[in-house]
Amino acid sequence: GHWIGANLVTLTCLFLLAIGGWSRFFGTGPFSQTPKQIAIAIGIIIGAIVGLQVIALLYSQVFEAVLNRPLGKQLASLFLESDTIPQLLGTLFIVGIAIPFYEELFFRGFLYDALEERWNPRVALIASSVIFAIVHGVTFFIPLLFLSFVLGWLRLKRGNLRMCFLLHAANNSSAVLIGHFSGG
Repeated sequence: GHWIGANLVTLTCLFLLAIGGWSRFFGTGPFSQTPKQIAIAIGIIIGAIVGLQVIALLYSQVFEAVLNRPLGKQLASLFLESDTIPQLLGTLFIVGIAIPFYEELFFRGFLYDALEERWNPRVALIASSVIFAIVHGVTFFIPLLFLSFVLGWLRLKRGNLRMCFLLHAANNSSAVLIGHFSGG
């Protein structure tokens, strides 16, 4: 069921991109970059992932200390259970590529643009980030709000979704791999 849903949403997003224009969200420039630009992009991705993991770890520690119960895993446990290599690869495709693709297209693409038309870029960044975190649930609100602000900032600074998608995909993929190889 997850494969079907992920593929349907991805196909829908590709259709919307086709009618709305790929360049509107992913830019028209070449994908090749200078070594300096590549190093900066890799630094942003690694720094954000490390920062998010530290925030998530601290958040879970505070949550458990304050409420005296473990932090629930929600849907994460469903996606992080991959007993075989084909399951792991499927999970990486869905969680690491498909989901970041359509979430970026929706939250930092369509939603951000609609909010920016009505208000200004900063309000669009804040509102789309808060909505992203709320949609993902209360349990992980703080870490996801941090991730969403970083993604929104990248959208604001870069003017397109390329780096947003790469960071989101790298973050989700690293979470899947960390969960898989650490036993959840």
